[in-house]
This record gives sequence, structure tokens and C-alpha cells, in this order.
Amino acid sequence: MDAIQPEMSLLAMAGQQSPNSIRITSIYHEHRLHVLIDSGSTHNFIQERAAQKLHLTIIPCKPFNVMVGNGESICYNKQCKGVKSKLQQIDCVCDLYGLQMKGSDIVLGFQWLKTLGPILTDYKRLSMKFSWQGRSVELLGEPIPTTEPIQLHQLRRLNSCDAIASIFFLKVDFIEENSTASADSILEEIMELLT
Repeated sequence: MDAIQPEMSLLAMAGQQSPNSIRITSIYHEHRLHVLIDSGSTHNFIQERAAQKLHLTIIPCKPFNVMVGNGESICYNKQCKGVKSKLQQIDCVCDLYGLQMKGSDIVLGFQWLKTLGPILTDYKRLSMKFSWQGRSVELLGEPIPTTEPIQLHQLRRLNSCDAIASIFFLKVDFIEENSTASADSILEEIMELLT
């Protein structure tokens, strides 16, 4: 691990795109991976679940603390070395530290960004231009996904593979003053749906 204290932005840890990140799709063999290029993270990280699913070799490394954006520090000791994937038109080889995170499969941070040399980033267009192996390359980010209602079977599947980064449920009910509905009973109903 570098001498720099590893940090990951809180939004990256939660799988959320931020104003200083770009989301793209990477290909590892036939698997599509969600990659967050995040200038607010110091190192490159892979979701432990994704590393296992891809049958990557996970090796122990010197224990290190990752400071997340809220100031909390989490200790980890796993790494995947020399992971090859295709980021749009470029072949990429990265060392990735295994973390339990949500949303994105991989976070490419400053550790990867500094290998690119000068970068022209347009966060409005979600694009990055740089020179790669003697040729000009442009990576185009994907728009921030819109939220849409999902079906119960989709929610159960996402829950079973620990793929839920955030979940929101809003329902407006007018409760009469003599109603016996409580927050506890509503919470029990939600938990029953998720199991």
C-alpha cells in the first residue's frame, strides 16, 4: 500500500455517483462491471462480492485502514493484483483492494488516474480525454441512472445478492387521530417484504 492514507469518498462507498466521478461499464471476460472513476478516492477498489463472482485471486496484503468520506476508518487486508479489463476502447490492468461496498463493482481512484498523465475531464458531458499508449482516447460516462419503481421479485433478487446500495420508500397516508398504526408495525411489514 502506498504511503498515502487510503481514502474513499462516502458517495463512492455507497455506490452513488458524485459531481467528481464518472460511471462507465467495463468488461472482464464476458462479465459487465459497473466502474466508478472517482477523483475523490485515493486507490482502486473492488467490491469483494464482485471479486468472488469473477473468481479473481484474492490475496492477503498488509492490513490497511480506509478512511471513508464521513471520517470513519475501516480496516481491510485483501487485494486482487493485475486485474485485466476493458474500459470502453482501452485495455486496463489494475491492482484492486477488496472492500465491502455497495453499488459499483469497481472504483478507480487517483491511483489509476495518475497513470494517465494529463486528463481533460468534462463533468457536464461525463467524458475524459487523455493519451493512452500513444493515441488520443475519450471515455464517455453513462448518465446518472434514473430511479424507477421495481417489482417485489426484483427487490428480493437484489437483496439476496447484497446489491442494494440505497432504498427509498415513500408513501403518503392520512392517518386518523384514533388510528393504532405505529412505526414499528410498518417497519415489520417492510422487513417481512425483504425476507
